[in-house]
Amino acid sequence: LHRSLNYSSKIRGESTDIYWHPPAGSKAEFLRLRKGRLYTQLTLKSQDLGLVFNRVEIDIDSTTSSKNISHFLDYIGTRAKNLIHKRYFVLWLNSDQTSSVSYYIITVGNTRRPEVFVEIEGETEESVISQTSKVSEILCREGVYDRAEH
Repeated sequence: LHRSLNYSSKIRGESTDIYWHPPAGSKAEFLRLRKGRLYTQLTLKSQDLGLVFNRVEIDIDSTTSSKNISHFLDYIGTRAKNLIHKRYFVLWLNSDQTSSVSYYIITVGNTRRPEVFVEIEGETEESVISQTSKVSEILCREGVYDRAEH
């Protein structure tokens, strides 16, 4: 993908994400603790209407250890629901980093079989549709994706 798309910058890395169910009565969809090599981040996600350009994510960067944050979330009554380890490669398609194509290799829980997926994000539905079309064409041309199967 990175050879075929015009992009302004790119990043790569890996993290381990732990997901919790939100406390009862909360409007949140989930709480996520992301543990990277050099950072810890707590995210609350809500109001996802199924589209990448209209979701609400509140990120809190922290120097507090991820173990302390995990204990705090357990203490307030949330239940851990999943652990995901991922490696990622993100192509930012514009200089203000509002549109991207991300390639993920994830392992869920204790499974040893990784899964691969591509995520396309943008500010508007039109930008997401346009980038999805471009990425689909590239993947079809490379023999990685078959539209007839999807």
